[in-house]
Amino acid sequence: MRTVILLNQDQMGHGDTALGQKILGTFLKKSIALPDFGAIVFFNAGVKLVAEGSPVLAELRLAFGLLRDALGQLVSGALAGLFDDHTNIAVDWNAPIQSLSLSRLGPLGDEAIGIALVCLNSWGRGMREIAAQGDLRIVVRDEMWKAMRLGVEAVKSLDEDLRLSRGVAGRGGDIQWANAHKPSDMLTVGDQGSQAANIARDLMHLADIKILHGQKPAVAGELDAMLGLGRQATEVMTDWALQRKGRALWLVGERSYKVETRLHPVEEHLTWTNEALEGAI
Repeated sequence: MRTVILLNQDQMGHGDTALGQKILGTFLKKSIALPDFGAIVFFNAGVKLVAEGSPVLAELRLAFGLLRDALGQLVSGALAGLFDDHTNIAVDWNAPIQSLSLSRLGPLGDEAIGIALVCLNSWGRGMREIAAQGDLRIVVRDEMWKAMRLGVEAVKSLDEDLRLSRGVAGRGGDIQWANAHKPSDMLTVGDQGSQAANIARDLMHLADIKILHGQKPAVAGELDAMLGLGRQATEVMTDWALQRKGRALWLVGERSYKVETRLHPVEEHLTWTNEALEGAI
């Protein structure tokens, strides 16, 4: 249940006006800090508090700063125009594969792409909840770090999807596949010790299967510290896995395997993503 504050006058009490307004300002600061704070409703003389010159205008701006910033992004910021009309693409959610590219959002910046990724996550979750029993889906998430850096709610959303991927109450269920570049993707989502950082740090432990490709010693050391890999597994990443593309250390439950993936020439052509790099040489 959310806390809703009702204000029908422009001060606290009916005594000295300056003292009453000072007490009201302190009351608002304390109320805004409540974890379940939801809204403030102004009526009668209380509407004077939102007018120019109000002695508590600074406190009210603080209370609704996030909302103001979010609306600013929609009106003139990175998200301007994205939500002004109906979606102009048709997605066939019954097709065997749905692939949605966000490349056209690149000029708008990482924040816009991150928010679009969160939207896609919501769509995918909705489809999972109404899917027929036995309709198993594989959800592949690329550039996961962009969504995670949006804040604690985005991190919590990903955490919830991983935890509920087996389904709830006999319904739903899917395979979640998340691509990360390095451990710092999990460690830079918030200040050290923050809720977002604590959740993100534990995300890798929710994965039943972890595929760790070749890494430089520093990154491999970070993975060892997070997952307790040990010297032999760490050396697989820093030596054997770097000698050929497709090699990786697979962690399946409590066991580890050296795996080398070989592609058919047709698969190599379809999955080769370095054309832009080759063209720049």
